[in-house]
Amino acid sequence: WLVGAVLGCPGDLARAAKLERKTVSAFHRRCDRGSQDACLGLARLRWHGRGVQQDRRAALDALRRGCQRDHADSCHEYGAILLKGLGGIPKDPARGRAALRRACEEGSMRSCRALRSGSGSGRRR
Repeated sequence: WLVGAVLGCPGDLARAAKLERKTVSAFHRRCDRGSQDACLGLARLRWHGRGVQQDRRAALDALRRGCQRDHADSCHEYGAILLKGLGGIPKDPARGRAALRRACEEGSMRSCRALRSGSGSGRRR
């Protein structure tokens, strides 16, 4: 969509917006059916409001669902958000650390480092 915006091609912008909506719909269906990667993708789109209205609570729920399925990246992002209280989500350090521990157990080195440093290591704002 950025190329269309820079070049001033409204048709490209409309096609890009339609594609984003289809992507959100596909991620939602796949997440509901158990896809860990789809839950993470859906969470990121909802968090940033890409192709769907921004809904950080729904994003957090998608991350939680991915984490429950032992998806390290979902657990890391879920834990970092809860640990730091990012994006208007209330802090919950105990649940945040538990999610980071789970991510670390699933092989996320950044989660292991975050736990050792006590930082949470989240990049979301």
